[in-house]
Amino acid sequence: MRLAPPLTAAAFGLLALGACAPEPPAAPPPTEVGPAAAFSGGGEMPCSAGAPTYDASCVFGISRGAGGAAALQVRNPAAEPIGIQRVLLLQNEVWTTLDGSIAESERTEDATLVVVDETEFYAVPHAALTGG
Repeated sequence: MRLAPPLTAAAFGLLALGACAPEPPAAPPPTEVGPAAAFSGGGEMPCSAGAPTYDASCVFGISRGAGGAAALQVRNPAAEPIGIQRVLLLQNEVWTTLDGSIAESERTEDATLVVVDETEFYAVPHAALTGG
């Protein structure tokens, strides 16, 4: 039987320190993106995941601000598990996300098409943005 070489004082000190160190804190539970909000409106809009088919329907809540600014909290169709919320922000006619994901948009006659990270597709009705 072969024995391991004896521990040096430095190695023993590291082992002793590691044995006495408190356990690292547990990771916080996952949370939805974005704070709870008081919505001034809401509804459903066409959406899809993976391809711009807009064949699903996403429930959303919207808070409108001055100068046409808006914040939408919408069910993210690309999220696993389903039901995680996406926050879309509109300010100065530019769409962004709360978590820094890339958002691109194109205005059509009835809606603004917002694409997030080339995997999430939302057709935000103009009536939802204006409250009309």
